[in-house]
Amino acid sequence: MTQTTPGRSMAEHLQPLANRIQKRRAFVRRVSHVFLTADASNVETTFEDARNDVLRWMNNRAGRKLPEAAWAGQSFDMEELGAQRVAAVAIEEPRLWSARLDDADREVPQRTWVTEVAIGESSEGVLFGARLTCVSRGEDLPVGRSVPGFVRQVVESLPMRLDGVGIQMTPSLVTDQASVDELITLIADPKRRHDVVVVALPEDSENPKDALISAEVLHLRTLGSAHIRVITGPASFLLSAELGREFSVFHCGVRTYRPGFDLAFDEPYSHPLAVASRIQSWEEKGPEGYADFLVSQLLRNSVSSPDILNVLPDFSEIRRFEVAGRRKRVKEAGSTDSQLLETADEEIKRLEDELADERETAQGLLGTAELERAEALQEAEKWKSMVFGLRRRIASLEGNQPEETVVEIPESLDDLEAWAQTNLAGSVELHNRALKGAKKSLYEDPGLVYRALLLLRDFYVPMKLQGGHDLQELFERECERLGVNETASFS
Repeated sequence: MTQTTPGRSMAEHLQPLANRIQKRRAFVRRVSHVFLTADASNVETTFEDARNDVLRWMNNRAGRKLPEAAWAGQSFDMEELGAQRVAAVAIEEPRLWSARLDDADREVPQRTWVTEVAIGESSEGVLFGARLTCVSRGEDLPVGRSVPGFVRQVVESLPMRLDGVGIQMTPSLVTDQASVDELITLIADPKRRHDVVVVALPEDSENPKDALISAEVLHLRTLGSAHIRVITGPASFLLSAELGREFSVFHCGVRTYRPGFDLAFDEPYSHPLAVASRIQSWEEKGPEGYADFLVSQLLRNSVSSPDILNVLPDFSEIRRFEVAGRRKRVKEAGSTDSQLLETADEEIKRLEDELADERETAQGLLGTAELERAEALQEAEKWKSMVFGLRRRIASLEGNQPEETVVEIPESLDDLEAWAQTNLAGSVELHNRALKGAKKSLYEDPGLVYRALLLLRDFYVPMKLQGGHDLQELFERECERLGVNETASFS
């Protein structure tokens, strides 16, 4: 029985034990994910060149020279003392090469960076994928996100594509109507998996160096995981004309367009915009701090896709596929019982090792997810408190307004968006689909639309926020006066 000290809780008594358990626990964080393709014009050469780029990078990090089998494109496994753990699997049909390297962190004890690569052939050409994972045992220190260094060599030497769009070593510059149309096509592509970041220049600038953050550095730090574009001042006006100001970016701002963009149904906040003033004062670190934050978010998003394992299977899964194929070939060759037993023993040992690794990885991912969930809940509570405070402040300011201002009712719906921003901000938000519908529609009495919106602002919103029978009756009387009815959406 454990003797407790008066005045101390059970949690305090058990804390030393919890600390010892945590030191033995592994925290696993998916750091980044890259998925590129190359056209089928010269599949064999592209396949081999990409594999050699990866092997050269691994050779510099393995702690000893890779075996000849590696350079011949064959399977190999290195677990010798004094060397990093390196292994590769080669499959002939379908043609697939996959490798894994466990790289010990040189600065943080008990931290390992696991890099997995897969290169395959398909009817569309060559598929190239890379995943970086960080495994920490003991204290879970912050992880700086990055992409593996060999991705730069692959992009620099081969005609690779991201979401079907050619990718270069520098970000594309959007300058005219044609390049704006290309940008919109990319943003609206329903098959797009990766974020599109548009960095805006000052209104009269066409020089990428005038941006608040370096788009070129951002591009290299997220290479293969996000699309980076720089838009000139004049081109920003063209983008606004196509998407509307609420979905555009200008005046040194930076906007991130998430996958699944739909101009008709999306809300602007679904595609985050950082305005110039926010970037300049970002957490007291300025543009450099914002750039670090953006890199972290983009690489985090690259590993959060629900179909990520379908795009790039784990190395262990690919190796199991290779072992099963080898066992099948041994049986078909009519091998002796001793040969079959030797193959089975080898397979069992590998499966046991992989099972232990996967169990540790699963537990580590679960532990990391629990921490991230707790952090997210804490962050949500902070924002809830902030929103509640702002609402109280707004209500206080609105209640202290000295007199009611007269709102001008336009004769047409041409300026509905600007009118709404002036008269409804903070109370009523017009959906982009409603604005587009208003522009295309013909109303005998456009003024009724404006008065109905003011009805929502002045009577419906207070009724919902404050409640009470009196406000409800007031709203219903105003509806009757205007000759409108309140019904459920999509009824």
